[in-house]
Amino acid sequence: MLDKVGAEYLTLGRDEKADIKCDLSKAIPTIPSDLKTSSVLHIAGKAHSVPKTDVQKKEFFDVNEKGTQHLLSGLESLDQLPKQFVFISTVAVYNREEGENISVNDINSSGFTNGKATPYAHSKWNAEQLVLNWCKTHKINALILRIPLIFGENAPGNLGAMEKAIRKGYYFSVGSGQAKRSLVYLSDLVKLLTSLKGTESGIFNVISANKSYREIENHFANKYKRRIKRIPSLIIKIAAKVGDVIPLIPINSYRLSKLEKSLTFQNSWHWS
Repeated sequence: MLDKVGAEYLTLGRDEKADIKCDLSKAIPTIPSDLKTSSVLHIAGKAHSVPKTDVQKKEFFDVNEKGTQHLLSGLESLDQLPKQFVFISTVAVYNREEGENISVNDINSSGFTNGKATPYAHSKWNAEQLVLNWCKTHKINALILRIPLIFGENAPGNLGAMEKAIRKGYYFSVGSGQAKRSLVYLSDLVKLLTSLKGTESGIFNVISANKSYREIENHFANKYKRRIKRIPSLIIKIAAKVGDVIPLIPINSYRLSKLEKSLTFQNSWHWS
């Protein structure tokens, strides 16, 4: 298959249209031994959900950790290994709920041993270690890209949910809106991935900008010509207290504190 920038690539995944069909969470893929590839991009993963049961927690490790191990094992059947393995990771591995300009060296690894890390963060951290160790053993360039919220058309996760709510007119702004979050523009991420030469290696935070919730809300409001409805601070604080004791209330003190605290990361990727 040939993409728009002239690169030939094969896809691997659960989709029926995938060139190599495999559910990585359950099996090691069967990859033709004579397949020649210069680079492997591992972007599959489970995210954007909060597990409520042990079974749901296990799914993160099955997909993100075991799936990565299965892919690496499948690649070992190749007569000629790729020069580079690119792994899309997440800034969630830092185990931080607040902070500014967090660098790649600011890992709070204690969260992975005391159970305070989320299953998403923990499973992605474990997957990073698998990639680093495997690439070191096979003398392959390991490139790990830790990304924040993706900002762009049809963005996944919280930003996508925010955009949809604003577009349909049922979004309510909570808190002061001054807390900042790091973003990566989808166009920047695509440009980065399509410009790789196979020689790059290391661990990088990939950040396009740091924006406040208010700036993000206003962007979508202007895009869809909508007016943002804002909940008075006193009312939201009372609602949060009620939510602490009644789980059905969508806001509680913990969620409110996250909306009021900045969490930004230091970009370490040198944009060309």
